[in-house]
Amino acid sequence: QGRERALLRMLSRAGLSDLSERQILDLGCGAGGDLRRLLDLGARPEHLHGVDLLTERLERARMLAPQLHFELADAQRLPFADETFDLVMQGTAFSSIVDADIRRRVAGEVLRVLKPGGVVLWYDMRLTDPRNPDLVPMTAREIARLFPDCERHLETVTLLPPLARRLAPMAWGLCVLLEAFPLLRSHYVG
Repeated sequence: QGRERALLRMLSRAGLSDLSERQILDLGCGAGGDLRRLLDLGARPEHLHGVDLLTERLERARMLAPQLHFELADAQRLPFADETFDLVMQGTAFSSIVDADIRRRVAGEVLRVLKPGGVVLWYDMRLTDPRNPDLVPMTAREIARLFPDCERHLETVTLLPPLARRLAPMAWGLCVLLEAFPLLRSHYVG
């Protein structure tokens, strides 16, 4: 819920409260959950596009939302024309790219398909996860390196997952209280 509220704040801050005419791309869309949520916020199905590398995730996305557009694609070579999208969103896609050169190329593709004045909506890990060596934390410095000429607004969100997994079944309220402390937040939204 904290992530959802933060994303809504970011959309509002960027002047994207009305999504009805916006062309939107979800990079690393998985089963399409974030795009389906945008339908509830007024986005039109014909304007919602998702790309992912995993066929099984895309099959599930197509099954759950056949009215949306999903494509198997490598984000280093997005199958869209320049300046196609008003909004490109990504949730934990960049932290899953361990190679810095690939991350740079993907960021370049995001900017290529983004319309002038468009927005990149970001949700990604800012801390390391000792249980996952295939995760690269996306620090504020790394985000600035990937998008050097972009205005950035970042907030920390999401209670550290190991802590949340242990506490939430017993004390949801405690999780909400602990999430108020920035040092206990694991992700950036921006």
